[in-house]
Amino acid sequence: MLRTAIAELSALTPPSPFAASHGRVLSGFRGELSARVDIEHAERVHNSIAERNAEAKNARSEQTVRTGLVETEAEVRKCEQDNFTC
Repeated sequence: MLRTAIAELSALTPPSPFAASHGRVLSGFRGELSARVDIEHAERVHNSIAERNAEAKNARSEQTVRTGLVETEAEVRKCEQDNFTC
């Protein structure tokens, strides 16, 4: 599902007010995907330190996505106040 979301978001060209938040969400999704691959590998080789590091990376990536979504919501509200002339 993450791969699909990344592919579909990558194909979009957001309006300029949304470019930064779009990039942040996309970056967060890529980080989550990378972290999940790292977690799976660490679990396979029974490396608990690598697993914890990958889980921390995943948590940071999830926060990046949340931040991007909050920024997007703020931009939508701003545009809404300007009758969507943003």
